[in-house]
Amino acid sequence: MGYNLAEGLRNKPGWLGLICFVDRFQVLGLLVEVMRKSFEKHLSRVLPVLRNILQSALSAVTSIQQNSSDEAVASFWKEAYYSLVLLEKLLCQFHNLFFDREFEDIWETICEFLLHPHLWLRNISNRILSVYFAAVTTACRDKEVSMGTFFLMKPSILFLAAVYLCCQLKVPLIDDAAGVIIMQNLVFSICGLHSLLVDLEFVDVPNFWSNLERGEQERFLKAFGALDPRKGRMILASFTSDASGQQNQHQHPFISYLLQRIGKITFQMDDNQMKIVFNCFKSVSPKLLGCYGISSPLAMMISIIMHIYCCCLCTESLKVILEKLFQPNRKNLKVKRDKRKQEEKIMAVVNPTRNAKRKLRIAAKHRAHKKRKIMTMKMGRWM
Repeated sequence: MGYNLAEGLRNKPGWLGLICFVDRFQVLGLLVEVMRKSFEKHLSRVLPVLRNILQSALSAVTSIQQNSSDEAVASFWKEAYYSLVLLEKLLCQFHNLFFDREFEDIWETICEFLLHPHLWLRNISNRILSVYFAAVTTACRDKEVSMGTFFLMKPSILFLAAVYLCCQLKVPLIDDAAGVIIMQNLVFSICGLHSLLVDLEFVDVPNFWSNLERGEQERFLKAFGALDPRKGRMILASFTSDASGQQNQHQHPFISYLLQRIGKITFQMDDNQMKIVFNCFKSVSPKLLGCYGISSPLAMMISIIMHIYCCCLCTESLKVILEKLFQPNRKNLKVKRDKRKQEEKIMAVVNPTRNAKRKLRIAAKHRAHKKRKIMTMKMGRWM
């Protein structure tokens, strides 16, 4: 059977136009496993089809998020998933694809899939990204090349990938296997960013920002917007402005801000995400502490978190210790929350027009959230 399919692939290239069907992807995956290196002569026909399907799936998600009325395009998630499964098998056989310049747009699309609404696509994208990082590590160790020469190792793309991985931790349900891969990818991204941005020429953030290409600046803008939709872009502007002041020569503000946002997840999500964050800090702390110095606030923060982590492993009372430690912070938050509610009540009486506009903004956010929730439920049924 495998022989006949291989003959068909050689003699009838036109049938690749039907590759969007799931069974075709499964057949191609079987061919890759059977033919191994001899499948290389068919890559020139298979890869363009994969590229078109992945980009179509990404465009479909973008159109849905922009309130498109054509919801049928969401079915592209299945074609995209099996395309990535096939791509994963191809990467296992042809390692040169990791660093092929014609493959760069596919890698960027895979990074965007890290925030896809469908869980399967997020998981397969994480696995492929993990394989890529492993290939980069091997190439740097064996061939003695710099990480910055690889496409996904550019600071802007690596920072964007780290942010998307951080956003994945905000999903309530993450199984253990997926959590381990997310943690490993996050550790590699943070350590890679540290290696790329710790140079003196990059610590001068305004100069570093002005020398970036337009596309790289847009990636950083997108990443900061994903980290904090309300203030992310404003914080980036404060980092990159000439009036930002002298930065610590060993502490890049981009990495510090990323770690700060990751740390907040420990107080917002379940124990599973909390353990992932602690394991991440445990892995990155030796490298970061060695550079920042023990007097750095970031170093002190990581040290405190690691002490908490070790204590919790010994006593098995993770939540109790954290609640006792951060009880004052919760009280302060409650005071601020009560004060804000009181100000809103006063504003409703003093300035009813402003209060009405505020309610309209809140209602619009609720409608958008409800629409996203309905779309997620529909995609779950399509699965």
